[in-house]
Amino acid sequence: MGQEIEIQNGWLTLIIVTLSIFTIVIDKTFLNVAISSLIRDLHTNIATIQIIIATYALTMASLMLIGGRLQNILGRKRTFLTGASIYGVGTVVAALSINSTMLLIGWSILEGIGAALMMPASTSIISEATKEKEELLLWE
Repeated sequence: MGQEIEIQNGWLTLIIVTLSIFTIVIDKTFLNVAISSLIRDLHTNIATIQIIIATYALTMASLMLIGGRLQNILGRKRTFLTGASIYGVGTVVAALSINSTMLLIGWSILEGIGAALMMPASTSIISEATKEKEELLLWE
């Protein structure tokens, strides 16, 4: 019974973490698809939108090592949940954006920071969860 609960919790963890990685990866393409709508809705130009897109990638990439180090200090779960919280706030700010500055802060900065915290932690969580599954299967 105890192993069944552990296996179910492990699968739930894998599903949640995998979906978060999927969301982060697909989020990189959303603005590229919506450039013309963003220009019209936010009353801006293509150069500003391209800067916002580039800033998201740069924010995430530049903070990825810090996110990896934080998971060693705070732990995988806490780092992942902190990143998910920051990412969620960024998503709300980006969704409610009325101008390009709000979109820059919400999407590029906050979501970039959240993604940088979530990505290293999520790969560690997946690695650990699959290692535990392999060990459980070997003992059966």
